[in-house]
Amino acid sequence: MCNVVVLASSRSTTANAQLAPRADAALLLGAEVRPGGRPSAMLADRIHAAEALWRAGRVERILVTGDESRRGQVSVMARELRRLGVPEHALEQDAFGLDTWTPFCEPATCTACAASSP
Repeated sequence: MCNVVVLASSRSTTANAQLAPRADAALLLGAEVRPGGRPSAMLADRIHAAEALWRAGRVERILVTGDESRRGQVSVMARELRRLGVPEHALEQDAFGLDTWTPFCEPATCTACAASSP
């Protein structure tokens, strides 16, 4: 599975965090959390993509969005990012990303990279 950075304004993608344009934030979309609070393979890929963007200095913040009622998607993602060394002050948590489109429908005041997988 390959992680990609999707830039909505330019419709460009890259699998290399170092090559991603700078953005205000990475948008980390939720995915399946397995029993016991383990991220699915897809979610783990997304978490690592967001962490790579932050570590490469391409983003200063990571917006973690998902459905918290589905085995704590947001809490699990934030926990894993902290475990990887991303500081709390770099995380914004949105527990009401109930579907893939919700985070994209609110008016945006910043640029963002989406940490996702195809």
